[in-house]
Amino acid sequence: FDKTGTLTVGRPRLTDVVVHPGVDEQQLLAVAASIQSGSSHPLARAVVAAAADKALVLPEVSQVLSTPGKGLQGTVLGADYLIGNLAWITELGGTFEPFQQALADLQSRGATLAAFALSQSGRLKVLALMAFGDEPKPSAAPAVAALRAQGIRVMMLSGDNQAAAQAMAQRVGLLPDEVISDVLPGDKAAHIARLKQDG
Repeated sequence: FDKTGTLTVGRPRLTDVVVHPGVDEQQLLAVAASIQSGSSHPLARAVVAAAADKALVLPEVSQVLSTPGKGLQGTVLGADYLIGNLAWITELGGTFEPFQQALADLQSRGATLAAFALSQSGRLKVLALMAFGDEPKPSAAPAVAALRAQGIRVMMLSGDNQAAAQAMAQRVGLLPDEVISDVLPGDKAAHIARLKQDG
């Protein structure tokens, strides 16, 4: 099974925003929502919904670029921002020093995480962590149990970090070794092919 929208309801909500000292959370949320306003990704929709709930005015955005499975970048008021998964932000040079405690806390709760960063002179400064929560479908755990009762091995593939994927897996009755996490959308078919090859 794919996780989001299959085993889960697929309507994640923004649960936490942890900002760098000195950063205005409302302003950051408005910029993040503006960059993601044209995206259909469930996490992007959750950010836009959170900004709408607070009645924030979204600034104008330009040059929005999507990197599938990783995140988005865009220009707002002359500044270049990125929002995406932690692996992508790290790959591009972002670091999480001021966020280590928050990162550990959120991951231990099984949150899906994204980072919001500012790109200046070719360097990334992480301005915030965003945490998202989703709920399992009521039918997910019974379906997993029914398949297992028929002798079928059930696996879950997810683009989420390992902690978030394992937390959801536990809620739907999957074992730790039945979870493959941190998988880009384009790589999921290859993982399935490998599982078939292994019998």
